[in-house]
Amino acid sequence: MARTVAEILISIDDVETLKLLHIQRGNLLDHDLHNEEFPLTLAISHQARKCIDYILSLKPKAQSFLIRRKYNCPISAAIRRNDVRTMEQLVTLEEFPYIVNKRITKSVSYIHLAVEKGRPEIVKILLQNGALVNLLDNNGNTPVHYVSDIPILKILIAHKARLDVVNNFDLTPIMSAAKDQRNSIYQYL
Repeated sequence: MARTVAEILISIDDVETLKLLHIQRGNLLDHDLHNEEFPLTLAISHQARKCIDYILSLKPKAQSFLIRRKYNCPISAAIRRNDVRTMEQLVTLEEFPYIVNKRITKSVSYIHLAVEKGRPEIVKILLQNGALVNLLDNNGNTPVHYVSDIPILKILIAHKARLDVVNNFDLTPIMSAAKDQRNSIYQYL
């Protein structure tokens, strides 16, 4: 697939030329690129800090992150890259509270993804900005069902995570930990 000019500029963190392109073409950064990737997602994936800061300075609409390819949205990319600085900026977007608990795939939400990926700082940021600690996925799992390390478990418990929630497979978080051989979690609980 051919790369667009914007994609190339972002991949090399050429923010000055990207600004000129944005001025010339109008509202370029609110739309998907040719490959349907958000420019902000691409910038996060490439860790193009200047482009990330520029795009966020334009105050993109967080609701637009949910239109297509939700798993590839900027928030998901920041979680996958463990980009705490960008996540701190994303939560300041005006519409963030409206999307923080939306599912990003058929099953999981941002908090589930952050827990699953083992991102304690991002878990804290999400919880401090409206993520529900006991949010259920399609299988009835809370984020605690996904936890695989003690620091994140402690964060979830400090935010009043319920340890008695039974998922669709009749498993509580402790039973899930035992089944999946997450021994440190099982022993801690």
